[in-house]
Amino acid sequence: MNWECRERIKRNLIKQLMEKKLFISPYFEFLIRKENEYIGYVSERDGSNESIVIFNDEIKIIPIDEIIVTCDHLTILEGCFEAYLFSKLSSGYEIIDIHEQQHQYLWDFIYEFNEITELYEYGVIKYLSFCKSAGITYAYMKFYKGTKYNLYEKYHLVCPIHLALNDIRKGYLCSE
Repeated sequence: MNWECRERIKRNLIKQLMEKKLFISPYFEFLIRKENEYIGYVSERDGSNESIVIFNDEIKIIPIDEIIVTCDHLTILEGCFEAYLFSKLSSGYEIIDIHEQQHQYLWDFIYEFNEITELYEYGVIKYLSFCKSAGITYAYMKFYKGTKYNLYEKYHLVCPIHLALNDIRKGYLCSE
C-alpha cells in the first residue's frame, strides 16, 4: 500500500471521529486492518484521550487502560498497546501505518518482554518485516533512538519477507 493510500484512509477515519465529536484533534499512533475492519491507537495531539478505536459498521472506543490482552483465555496484560498490537498482527491484521515515535516503545517491549512476545512471535515478525521495508533499520534505531539491541538478529531476519503461516519459524533467512 502506497503512502497516498495510507494517508487517504487515515484522513477518512479521522474525519469520522471528528464528525461524531469523539475527538477534537486526533492522530494515529498506529493503524491496522483486517478485511473491512480498521483498528487504530488514537490520541489527541496533546497526548490525552489515548484509546483503541475499532472502525467497522460502528465506531467503538476503548480507553487504552481498559485494553486486555489474553491468550488461551488467560489475561496476559492490561493497558498495554504493544501486546495488543502484536496479538492483532498474529491474528491476521496488517499494518497500515505506525507513528515514528512508537517504534522505540515497540522495540523496547520486544527486547524486554520475551515471554509475551514469544506468544505472538508471528505478529512480532510481521512488525519487524514492516519496519525493515519502511527503512526502520537497526542503524536508524541506534542512531536516532539510542537502541542498543538488534532485533533483526534476534529474530534472524536479514531482509523483508513475505509472511505466510507456513513460513514462520525461527532461523528463517533469505538473501538480500
